Amino acid sequence: MNTLNIRSLAVIPLLIGVAISAGCSHSSASPAAAAPPPPTVSVAEVVSKPIRDFEEFSGRLEPVTTVSVQPRVAGFVESAQFTEGSRVKKGQVLADLEIPELQQQIQQDEANVHRNESDLQRAREELNRAQSEYTVAHLTYTRLADVQKTQPGLVAQQDIDVSQGKDQQADSGVSAAKDSLAASEQALTAAKA
Repeated sequence: MNTLNIRSLAVIPLLIGVAISAGCSHSSASPAAAAPPPPTVSVAEVVSKPIRDFEEFSGRLEPVTTVSVQPRVAGFVESAQFTEGSRVKKGQVLADLEIPELQQQIQQDEANVHRNESDLQRAREELNRAQSEYTVAHLTYTRLADVQKTQPGLVAQQDIDVSQGKDQQADSGVSAAKDSLAASEQALTAAKA
């Protein structure tokens, strides 16, 4: 019975390749130099046989990627879309949660947004009122100052000074109304966020 030696099988192709390349090479040496005889190799017949000896190992398969899923807030699970071990893709809904505290917070935030919208509208109206007051005060001061220039002594200096003070005060009122409007806009943006 022939036994199959794996090492001898690995050597056979190597020896055959060496023998072929040696036989095919052209020697530039003189014909007087004799080539060495080809090597002698032993050959074994390849036989297919069933494997009689095998090793048995126990093991455990584990996924490459695992994810721990936890909600950001505490609540009650209304419905679960997947079971444990299911494959999911990014963006898929895993479960629907019922969070009474969060719903109450959302309602409070919506009320806060409505209040800030009202404050913003009020600030816009206040800016319009302040600009109207400034326009009247500035026109009054400008007219009195023009009369004083063209006809000195016709208008008392005190009236011009009072008119100039009201003009500056109205201008400051416009600046304050603009600041109030900007603050209301920022509060509304924060409430919406």
